[in-house]
Amino acid sequence: MQKYVGVRFSNRTCFGLYVHICCLIERLVVSRNAEYDPSSDFLNEHKDFVDYVKKAFKQVEDFYGVDIPTEEMIHIYNYVKNN
Repeated sequence: MQKYVGVRFSNRTCFGLYVHICCLIERLVVSRNAEYDPSSDFLNEHKDFVDYVKKAFKQVEDFYGVDIPTEEMIHIYNYVKNN
């Protein structure tokens, strides 16, 4: 993500993202995730960031057979934005 976004994240941001993403993957794998209502505004306004997330997590999505929901991308975006 840092490479795609072009920003070096603080240790606090990296740790927060790591914990959140680990829990996210577990929820997705065991299908205990809430129903998400994708925000088309976010997808349209932050298309580059969505592409970065898809690139950064492609191997994770492929390995676990999951897709990162838009609502989770928004959460990741907010983490990065508040780095």
